[in-house]
Amino acid sequence: MANLSGTVSAELIEQLNELAKETGHSRNFHLERALMLYLREYGDLEVALARLNDPSQKLLTLDELEAEIGVPNSVQGRHKKRSEKIK
Repeated sequence: MANLSGTVSAELIEQLNELAKETGHSRNFHLERALMLYLREYGDLEVALARLNDPSQKLLTLDELEAEIGVPNSVQGRHKKRSEKIK
């Protein structure tokens, strides 16, 4: 393990202390887990943005996606009814 230091708000420290107290896990446990989850989400975001900006990638509507993956028409119809109500 390596050490890492930084500055965060007093409010975040208090929330972290409460979380550690409630769960029985150390602050380091929660910090490491939070950082791991953040980095994973950030990596997923980078992949999604690269695909979105790749002109060779086809963008699908919800209906096209559901048809492609085989969502039953009854479920597809519910989406349409909801979206029609919103308009």
